[in-house]
Amino acid sequence: MTSEESPLWERFHIEVVPTVMVFSAGSGVFRVDGVAGEGLLPRDVTAIERAVVRAAGRPPSRR
Repeated sequence: MTSEESPLWERFHIEVVPTVMVFSAGSGVFRVDGVAGEGLLPRDVTAIERAVVRAAGRPPSRR
């Protein structure tokens, strides 16, 4: 079995749910592992938003 055929959890070494990964041009550029059974912390959500903006190559919005 090649790495492309393996389950995603194995391919990306996911050991806890939630795990959020941001990709740009096919490469992983950011990853955050949440707390099993509890989810993501507010600072994790902010970091994910920033990573998505950086990966998209656009300036952050002013909310």
